[in-house]
Amino acid sequence: MRQNSWGQRLWQARGDSAKMRSDVPAERRYATQAPPWIRARERKARIVLYSSMAFFVFLLVASILGQGGFYGVYQSGKKNKALKSDIVRIGEENRSLRGYVESLRNDPHAVEKIAREELGLVKPGETVYALVPTDQRPASSAVNPH
Repeated sequence: MRQNSWGQRLWQARGDSAKMRSDVPAERRYATQAPPWIRARERKARIVLYSSMAFFVFLLVASILGQGGFYGVYQSGKKNKALKSDIVRIGEENRSLRGYVESLRNDPHAVEKIAREELGLVKPGETVYALVPTDQRPASSAVNPH
């Protein structure tokens, strides 16, 4: 509900609200009602107040949701933390791989182990025995019921 100015409250308190402005002489009208220049100043003050409030609300929303606002800083912090943990993880993996490469360069047993396990290579003259578990039969020995 809109609040009345002091002149309108005086006019209503006198009980003259039923009278039209044109029915009341100017001397009496200005005695109970604010002069036009005061009403204009009040109107300008209201416009300035509402404009300032709207601008303040805009700044508040922009500071919270804007690119450099609180939410943006929060998101950047989360991303920074995730990237730091990735850097630590990748650094540890890098150190492990460097050790692995160093062992391959300097240790002939490491190279032989990889050749045997991953590539299935054998030395000349070696015999390879493959052990098959008893619960698995080769496909050729399966009994055909037909």
